[in-house]
Amino acid sequence: MRLCLTLAGLMLVATAAADGQISPRFATSQISSEQWQTYLSEVKVVADVQCKVDADSKAYMCRSSAQRTLWVFTRKGHPAHPAVFRGVIVIQQTPQGPSVDLDRSGHYAGNRAAFEVWMKEFGA
Repeated sequence: MRLCLTLAGLMLVATAAADGQISPRFATSQISSEQWQTYLSEVKVVADVQCKVDADSKAYMCRSSAQRTLWVFTRKGHPAHPAVFRGVIVIQQTPQGPSVDLDRSGHYAGNRAAFEVWMKEFGA
């Protein structure tokens, strides 16, 4: 529920248009634990990023209004740990007006099956 509210909040602040598809951080879904840690470190230093622990979901959530992006990093005790989800609000201008979509990507360094189940939660 908190994740849905966070995504909805990002949609409200999304004002700029985005073009094209957004590439995932890594070329493959499976990454190493070191790559996962590097990604978390990179996100923490994004200029306007705000991060907080969500104890209920055993996740560390970071968001950037300027980038219209939400990152969710699993924490120890989460079945998919270590894993990360990234959602980017994409606004396209169409002849009918603005179209809003969520570009999703994710990476895992742990259990693939648990990661796939976790990622499905973001598609609901």
